[in-house]
Amino acid sequence: GGMPMKILWAVLDVLTIIVLGSGVYLWWVRRRAARSVSTVQAQVAQ
Repeated sequence: GGMPMKILWAVLDVLTIIVLGSGVYLWWVRRRAARSVSTVQAQVAQ
């Protein structure tokens, strides 16, 4: 493959990085939110 294949691979690499990054970000936000909710519930229960 020539330059078009290199460009295609570069675009696919960037898209993969974006998908993985956004997935990790969403997981981290949900994990943090769930932890803060559970600590609030634990404080209310006491």
